[in-house]
Amino acid sequence: MRGTFLSEEEAEKRALELGCEGIHKNQDKWMPCKNEKELHIYLRK
Repeated sequence: MRGTFLSEEEAEKRALELGCEGIHKNQDKWMPCKNEKELHIYLRK
């Protein structure tokens, strides 16, 4: 799945690239931004 990472560090790096704050966990993967709704907003920019 696009936007999922195995480590918190990778998700944090992608969050910085996208310009959002924070990370969140989805099952056993990490994702950038504070939640999935915010992530999709930043991915559309």
